[in-house]
Amino acid sequence: VKGHRDTFEVYHTLKDFKETTDLAGKPSAPTQKQFQAAVMRSRRIDPLSKRPYDNALVPAVKKIATRPGLVHKEFPGQFDWVPQLGDGTPSGRKIVKGLAVTTGAQQFVGYLRVPKSGVYHFALTTNGKAVARLHDALLIDADSQYKAGAKALSGKIALRAGLHPLRINCLVPGDSPGLSLEWQVPGEEMKTMPNTQFFIQ
Repeated sequence: VKGHRDTFEVYHTLKDFKETTDLAGKPSAPTQKQFQAAVMRSRRIDPLSKRPYDNALVPAVKKIATRPGLVHKEFPGQFDWVPQLGDGTPSGRKIVKGLAVTTGAQQFVGYLRVPKSGVYHFALTTNGKAVARLHDALLIDADSQYKAGAKALSGKIALRAGLHPLRINCLVPGDSPGLSLEWQVPGEEMKTMPNTQFFIQ
């Protein structure tokens, strides 16, 4: 692999387990742009495992009608760590302006609007535990080995301007619940992320 625009080969491994017929370019297969975007949206830069596409910008999603806010879901149950919550049934759901947490397991879902293309840094602080994802990539792990009240850092992530799906799962204690997300826009200082950057469909 020499770059993020290298072409993919595509095989139907259930019908063609010997991978003899490349389906790339066929109507039944995703396009090369779709494959390339999916890969960029599912990985993070690893300083210990450098790749030739580490500095390529993660593409934003397009053609989505949005409005301000985030979806906040609350989930019943007792957990020792941040649950994935993907298959859970929420006990409450509402649209909120920002990261105003309650007690227990909860999730914020929406889009982050990135104002300009470049390398960003993020930081998350909580009195409980939290895991943040951007697209399908782990953005911040403030769960395992995390000390409540500390600032968990993302490291650098190269983003193209536009909308990027954001999901934050968190587990918040009953005493003084809190959660904050900061970012460093290219050329600026680290600061609290404004609620005006959050959107939902």
